[in-house]
Amino acid sequence: KAARKAAEAAHDRQYDQMASFYDRKLVAMEQERREIQAELNRNVQTYRSEHQRKEQRREYDLSDPSALRSEPPTRIGDFDARIGASSLQR
Repeated sequence: KAARKAAEAAHDRQYDQMASFYDRKLVAMEQERREIQAELNRNVQTYRSEHQRKEQRREYDLSDPSALRSEPPTRIGDFDARIGASSLQR
């Protein structure tokens, strides 16, 4: 009876050691996966900041915050050459 208990205890210790080993291995693999994912995210962010800036988008002129400041006034005076016949006022 004592021999069987000793064998069970040895088996339990061996199982605990194996579980601990696999747990450490799994934690290391998970950490490595997170580091790889973080590196990929950094690479994507670097690419976006270098090659996909707001100013380079096709639709940037629609959402340009300084568009009103950079465009000329609609009308300079009464004899402005840009004003057509339909803008006559009387």
